[in-house]
Amino acid sequence: MVHQGYLYTISDTITTAPVITNYEGSGEPEAIENHSFTNSGFFVYDLQPLLEGKIEKYKMTNSIGGQCSLINKSKFGNRFSFLQSYDYLNVMPFPHVNLIECIGMGQKNEYLIWRQKNGFFTALDKTSHLLTWSLITGKLLYQEK
Repeated sequence: MVHQGYLYTISDTITTAPVITNYEGSGEPEAIENHSFTNSGFFVYDLQPLLEGKIEKYKMTNSIGGQCSLINKSKFGNRFSFLQSYDYLNVMPFPHVNLIECIGMGQKNEYLIWRQKNGFFTALDKTSHLLTWSLITGKLLYQEK
């Protein structure tokens, strides 16, 4: 999946073939480099260096690949989801986006007052509901009348 200049992938474990150097077809090769491998997981690539032929990848977390390697992008909220294992679905905001949208938050004119403190966003809406979100995940944590 590509999002704003970044490529997100889920990969299985990949093993490359050994590299033989200075082999002219007769005798023994000068050197045989070991197999290299990439562990399975959820990776992010910056597309600009990738297009220039430089591979810079960052492993975000472990994940299963194969048939379950689908990355689903939310149409709202700047989040994506993928299967981290057969038991867990991981939903997270895009790491390269500076703004994390809070899940279930309405328009600014629906709130009387709000504040941000210690990693939480708290708002009082016009129907006397006090709502608190986590600024790290964007999840609604508390709602009180």
